[in-house]
Amino acid sequence: MSAPVVHPFQPLERARAEAVLARNHVGRIAYARRGRLDVEPVLYTLADGWLWARTSYGRAWAALGEGDAHGSPVVFEVDEVDDGFRWRSVVVRGTLYPVEHPGDGGDPAMWVHAVELVRAADPRGGVQSPSALRTSLVRIEVREAEGREGAAGAGPGAPGA
Repeated sequence: MSAPVVHPFQPLERARAEAVLARNHVGRIAYARRGRLDVEPVLYTLADGWLWARTSYGRAWAALGEGDAHGSPVVFEVDEVDDGFRWRSVVVRGTLYPVEHPGDGGDPAMWVHAVELVRAADPRGGVQSPSALRTSLVRIEVREAEGREGAAGAGPGAPGA
């Protein structure tokens, strides 16, 4: 009888973890609100050390941190899967801050920057005007980014790929 095949995991260096975040635009945000834990998929982009995202009006996590200068802690996760044994996964721990519309007292330059980043990540996203995203833009400060990969071969994020 042959020995079982072992497919070990290995950590991703910070630069490779950030490359996974930069290559992808759909991840999952995990958050706690009113004593409940939840996870939702989200469209995002990485820029300036922050994850910038949009969601539809009324999503619970979009309101996290409203009125709180310290923001709200969240976890964000992204995967790249080539096959069952070749994959990369990155977990970000950070703080979520809403990007407030200038009409609500937000910084106009930050609002425009956030809209431009989100539009670049998803030009087909149906964004007709900045007012369409009035309360649905957020940014997450990337405090920690840890990654790992299935070590069974090279993929787009592997050295030399």
